[in-house]
Amino acid sequence: MKFYDKSALSFWGIILFLNIGIFAQSNMIEIGNLYPGEVEYSAFEILEQSTIYIEGKAGNFGGSFKEHIASYSWIINSKTREIVWDARDYFDFEERSGLFDFNEQEPLDVGFYEVYYASAEGYNIEINSFGDVISRFFSGPKGSKFRSKYRSELGVTVFGEERKFRSVDPQFVLDNVIADAIVSINKVKDDEDLQAGFSLNDDTDIRIYSIGEGTENNIIDLAWITDVKTNEIVWRSSMRKSAHAGGGEKNYLIDQTIELPQGSYLLHYSSDDSHSFEKWNVMPPNDPQFWGATLWAASESDKRNVIPFKDEDIVKPIVEITKVGDNAFLSQGFKLPTSSEIRILSLGEGYDSDDLADYGWIVDADTKETVWNMNNNRKIEHAGGSKKNWMVEEKITLKKGNYIAYYISDGSHSYEEWNASNPFDRARWGLTIWSDTKGIKLFDSDKYKNKNIIAEIVRVTDYKDLEKSFSMANDGKVRVIAIGEGGRSGMDDYGWIEDRNGNTVWEMTYKKTKEAGGASKNRLFNNTIYLDAGSYTLHYVTDGSHSYNSWNSSPPENQENYGITLLLDK
Repeated sequence: MKFYDKSALSFWGIILFLNIGIFAQSNMIEIGNLYPGEVEYSAFEILEQSTIYIEGKAGNFGGSFKEHIASYSWIINSKTREIVWDARDYFDFEERSGLFDFNEQEPLDVGFYEVYYASAEGYNIEINSFGDVISRFFSGPKGSKFRSKYRSELGVTVFGEERKFRSVDPQFVLDNVIADAIVSINKVKDDEDLQAGFSLNDDTDIRIYSIGEGTENNIIDLAWITDVKTNEIVWRSSMRKSAHAGGGEKNYLIDQTIELPQGSYLLHYSSDDSHSFEKWNVMPPNDPQFWGATLWAASESDKRNVIPFKDEDIVKPIVEITKVGDNAFLSQGFKLPTSSEIRILSLGEGYDSDDLADYGWIVDADTKETVWNMNNNRKIEHAGGSKKNWMVEEKITLKKGNYIAYYISDGSHSYEEWNASNPFDRARWGLTIWSDTKGIKLFDSDKYKNKNIIAEIVRVTDYKDLEKSFSMANDGKVRVIAIGEGGRSGMDDYGWIEDRNGNTVWEMTYKKTKEAGGASKNRLFNNTIYLDAGSYTLHYVTDGSHSYNSWNSSPPENQENYGITLLLDK
């Protein structure tokens, strides 16, 4: 329903009638009659420098501050994305509430412009139903209340001089702006994880224009750029680099220029499950169509460096344990033919950075020693979204040998179902490893057998009393790897070694062990002992709770080795 009444023209409308006569519909844009929570827009072109005329009604139905306005209009320059006129600049919202008339004129240069009108649901207020809108937001401290009858009055009309102003298709305008971009991820909706590739044939200055959702110290909807050859994050959204994007307090804007060297890149954008171009739960930003991230070359000379994306530059991971769901324990073996540098990215969950519930680690398949761990890692940092999302991104060097990458998750907050805001790179929830080394081979970690194993009793369950005989042909060092349950009062699940006469030559005790990851009662012994040549018996016992595949608290890291393993130490 259009609110504009030609029989009641404003002062500026009458002047236009006298000077240029009745204008065609293309000289006019009308937006109005919006329900709370809606945003509508249109576009026009200024063909010759001239003045436009703006009239309509705005409303403030419950705020004592400018941000609490319920319905308002604004106009932005399509090329620069900057506001050229804003209804919010013409009223004292700290003192007044209710309906407001505006009749304004604005001189504009040649170019394309976009007109917006928003009927905001609130200012950082959770809205679940239209009833909530009425009862929670539109009841102001001064008694001013929104009523549906106001809806037909609220809106904006923009008109200009004949042959100098014409309305245009807003999608055409947006397409025209995006056509000049290197890549653009825009109009992002709830719960999306998007990417776009681009390549550069020389060092290039790039303008990054990104709008999203965030709090003072935490970005929720964010953008980042990765180098596809190194898989390193070369730029990421940061609240330190941001400004307010208009509208609700949590709308942020990043508009900065960076230099990227020659190479191929991916622009990523991730959104959570609320407040996006799909549906705003607080007032929208001033540039709602560009909710997402867009890259432009900073100059014409920079633009010449942009070339089509080279898919062949993408370096694929050697290990990819990703999109991990709840209650997972996953592994992948890999063999390095030579000493190699590997790059690791692991994302996981934890209320503290040194006590994670979801995390990855790497062990030497032959010695069972942990060579890398996300838990207690000094390079751990926040991964975006919820405060409990963490990540480690680092490079390490591993010697030639066989390795197993592991990842474990608990029963909540994972790629399967987030119970709080997801991390920025949700698809990488898990463990990913890259390397430039050629000839790396994968193997099934469950079937891997170390040729140096003398004897083992592993994957031990409740109420077991197990034993295995073995012999030593020669005197020598033996590595004992034992994982069990225990506390200061003693061990509940543990192993020992007896000689042929039944004498105990080694036993797993609490004092000899250290934490094995997970619950503090998980204990680990990983060290060498000396055995004479002869016959021996390996023993392992468990009580009635907390054992392999029947954990009553967090399992140990190397849960597949729960029990005892003996290796010939060389």
